[in-house]
Amino acid sequence: MQAPSLSCCPHTDEAPNRTIERDARKNSARPSLWTLESAKVADIFKLLEDNFSLIFGFAVLWVVAWSAYSAWRRFQRGPTHPPFSEHDVRFTERFASGFTHKNLFTRFGGAHNALVIRVLKDALLIEPIGIFKWITPAGFNDLEHYVPRKDIFSVQPASSFGRETLQVHFRAKDGQQRTIELALRRPQEFKAALNA
Repeated sequence: MQAPSLSCCPHTDEAPNRTIERDARKNSARPSLWTLESAKVADIFKLLEDNFSLIFGFAVLWVVAWSAYSAWRRFQRGPTHPPFSEHDVRFTERFASGFTHKNLFTRFGGAHNALVIRVLKDALLIEPIGIFKWITPAGFNDLEHYVPRKDIFSVQPASSFGRETLQVHFRAKDGQQRTIELALRRPQEFKAALNA
C-alpha cells in the first residue's frame, strides 16, 4: 500500500520560472539611471545647438555691457595715481607679468604679459596695460599700485614656475605690507632705476 503524500499538489519549477521571466521583463522595460542622465545631457546639447546664435549674442552683449560699465566707473573715479610727465619716468616695461601674495586668488590669478611697470623719480607705478585697464574694475586682482619710494622695503630675486622673478615688498595704501612678484625682461635695469 502506498504511503499518503503530504503535498496537495505535485512539485513543479514552473512558478519560480514564471517569476524570474516576469522580473526580467520588468527590468528590461525600466530605463536605467545612466540612460536617463544621458538623455538629459543630449537634450541640453540639442538646446544649446538650436539656440547657439541667441546664447552667443547674449554672452557678447554681457561682456560689452560689463566692459562699458567698468570703463564708466573708472572714468568717474579718475586717475588712481598723481599725474606725472615723461621726464619723471626712469624705467618702463610693457607686457610684464606678475601677481601679488595677498591671497590664494591673487596668487593664481595674476597677469600674463598684461602689466605696465614704471619707475618714476619718486614712486613705483604698476597698472594693467591698455584695454585691460578699462575693462576691469580698479584694483582688480590687486595688480594696480602707486607706491612712493619710501614705502618700498626691499626687492629680492625669486623664482616662480621655473621663471626668474623679483619680489617687491612694500606698504600698500591701506597700510598693510604687501608683496608683488614681477617677471621682467630687464630686471637689472628695473633695480638700478629704483636705486638711482
